Amino acid sequence: MSKITIEVPEITIGIDLGNKKHDICVLNSAGEKIDQTKIENNIVCLEEYFEQYKACSKVRVAMEVGASSLWISTKLKDMGFHVIIANARKLQMIWADTNKCDERDAEKIARVARMDPTLLHGIKHRSISAQQMLSVIRAREHFVVARTKCINCVRGLLKSLGATNLPSCASNRFGERMFEYLPDELIPTLGELLEECKDLTDRINRLDDRILQISEESCPEAIKLQQIPGVGPITALSFVLTIDDPKRFHKSRDLDLFLAYSKRDHQRV
Repeated sequence: MSKITIEVPEITIGIDLGNKKHDICVLNSAGEKIDQTKIENNIVCLEEYFEQYKACSKVRVAMEVGASSLWISTKLKDMGFHVIIANARKLQMIWADTNKCDERDAEKIARVARMDPTLLHGIKHRSISAQQMLSVIRAREHFVVARTKCINCVRGLLKSLGATNLPSCASNRFGERMFEYLPDELIPTLGELLEECKDLTDRINRLDDRILQISEESCPEAIKLQQIPGVGPITALSFVLTIDDPKRFHKSRDLDLFLAYSKRDHQRV
């Protein structure tokens, strides 16, 4: 059996990410804890704290994937550190612990990263640019949901007042079409909701234009995908941006599992 050699870095830093503060545990090459602290969740505090380790020969930083891990890992990589983003669901020693403690979690991450980083099952984030472009689609989705709620509210209130013969109407025309069905006494109130529907439709249309622009200028693959029957601009761009770098997936099966997990996780939310 061949002997496995694990290179131990000079400094290993484990970070337990939080919404307001991050817990940090620092180990030297001998596994001794040389610092345990908290820093504020902002870029200034992050830079100030990690500046002291830039002169070290090799620094390994590990953290769980989370809401802040994308921008934090990107910044630390720009500062020259080796960063590992741990797959949180594979770290049973942390997420399955019934007696959780942020300080202990940071130390656990650091100790695993120091001795055998493969146990962290590191993942690769999509790029900042892909995330920014994907946020356009997420914003559009938010506006569509908000418009649907407005439409359902107006229809429900009108039906409760005896308007049972309301016509079917496309969502993007609802704000204009329903004004003629409003009783005069309801215009001051329901009129506001219809104006909101119109405003949301305008916002959605602007984001639709932006999505087409992104596809044409930055994601030509999305244009090609639209040649498939039934695949429109939003689906195509979402697919391309979700994958971002195809090299993240060694096999097509990996992509299949990734998309299935992402869909399941999205449905939970």
